[in-house]
Amino acid sequence: MPARRLRNENWMDSLHQIQERGGGIELAVERRKDPLSRPRDPDVLREPPRDLLWRVKLLDVGAKELICEAPGTMGRTLDLDEGTKLVCVMAIGQTRWMFHSNFLGQVRSGSQSPDARPPIRIATPERVERCTRRSQQRISTASLDLPDVYAWQLRDPASAIAAETASHDLVRSLLSEGKQSDAPLDEPGEPRPDLGPGFRAQLGNIGGGGVGLNITKEERSAAESTRLYWVRLDLRPIVPAPVCLTARLAHSHIDAMQNMYAGMAFEFALNPTHRDFVVDHIGRYASHLQETANAQVEEET
Repeated sequence: MPARRLRNENWMDSLHQIQERGGGIELAVERRKDPLSRPRDPDVLREPPRDLLWRVKLLDVGAKELICEAPGTMGRTLDLDEGTKLVCVMAIGQTRWMFHSNFLGQVRSGSQSPDARPPIRIATPERVERCTRRSQQRISTASLDLPDVYAWQLRDPASAIAAETASHDLVRSLLSEGKQSDAPLDEPGEPRPDLGPGFRAQLGNIGGGGVGLNITKEERSAAESTRLYWVRLDLRPIVPAPVCLTARLAHSHIDAMQNMYAGMAFEFALNPTHRDFVVDHIGRYASHLQETANAQVEEET
C-alpha cells in the first residue's frame, strides 16, 4: 500500500498518538470565504477579516467526540456557540492534516473549580485530508487565510512602553471615529522603540500565553538573532490599527522547506496594563469571526 494512503487511513492512530504525548491540535471557526468586501467608500476595496487558528491541548479521543482544552489566551476563553462549525489541523512531525468538525459544548464536572476553564467537546471527524508542504493551511474542502505580522528585534524593552501606550490610544481613537488606519504593517509607528532588523511573518496560531509565527526562509535571519521582539499584529478591519506588543522567543524549529516556526510568549512584565488591551482586541476579533460564520449558516438554512 502506498505510504500516503496508509497515513491518511490511520489518522485515528495519529490522534491517539498526539493525545498520549500530551500534544495539541489547532482549530478555527469555519467561514465561507466571500470576495473582497466594500467599505463605505465604494471606490476602495478592503480585504475581509482573516482567520484565527487556536492551539489547544488534546485531552481525550473518542469515536464520536474529541475532548480538548478550551481555546483562549492569557486566561481569557473564546466562547463558542454550540454547533459552530470548525476547521481543525493536526500534525505529526512535519506532516499535517486538516478536517471539519463542530463544537458540541463544554465538559461539565461537579468537581471542577468555578474558576477553571471547562474542556470542550468537538465532533470526531469522519475523514481527514493531508496538507501539502507548500500549502499547509489548505485542502480541497477548506482553507485558512491567516493574519500578517511584522516583528523587529527589540534592543531596549523599556523603549516599547510608550509605543504600546500610543497603540492603545490610536485604536481607541479610530474606533470612536469609525475610521481605519492605512499605515503599512512594516512601519513601527511613533514613538518608535529601540529596534533592530525586522521580518515579515504570518500568524500561525494563538495559544494560552502567546502566538506561533510562520516565517519564510528568506526572513529567518532577523528572527534568529535575539530573544525579544516588537510585534505588530494585523487584525484589520475589525481592529482598526495593528495591535502592537512585546514578545519573547520561547522555542523554534525549522521545517523541511527551511522555513521557521517561532513560538512567541507575550511579555507584559514592564507594562502590565497592556495585557488587557491585547487580550480584549484578540477576543473582539475572534467574536466577530464567530458571529459572521453563524450568520452565514443562518442565511444558508
